[in-house]
Amino acid sequence: MTSRRSLLAQLPQVLDAGEEVRGTVVAQIVKSPAGNAAKTIATSTVTAVASLALSGGALGVGVLHTARPVWCVTTDRRLLLVEHEGRGPLGEQVLLSLPHDQAHARIRRTLVQGAVITHRESGVEIVRLNLGMKPRAAAVLVAPMAATA
Repeated sequence: MTSRRSLLAQLPQVLDAGEEVRGTVVAQIVKSPAGNAAKTIATSTVTAVASLALSGGALGVGVLHTARPVWCVTTDRRLLLVEHEGRGPLGEQVLLSLPHDQAHARIRRTLVQGAVITHRESGVEIVRLNLGMKPRAAAVLVAPMAATA
């Protein structure tokens, strides 16, 4: 994951003429809590058994599965999700480019801040984002899509 400065330096190659960045935040794409738990249990079990066998029972190791972080970039026109590692052209690393007028967003308040992005007309969920402990970042991300009618 690259720094915000590096991301901002490369963003002009994917932005339209006159498009302005309003905010950037690191988030995780939430797929399925049950799926993440199942992966964690499976990989922890295999790793623990292997480490116990190799160490003669002296060492047990667990594994926690987490989603890879992505950059959420809000512009005055759209939302971009970018998986930027600092290598290769930024245009190839854009996972989602969604105009504000085609999406509706709402903040999901749990132990951590989250955002749910849905298609405005059909109501189909496009993506869920885990924003960690960043309520201001969640508000900046959601505001343009919540306000667009």
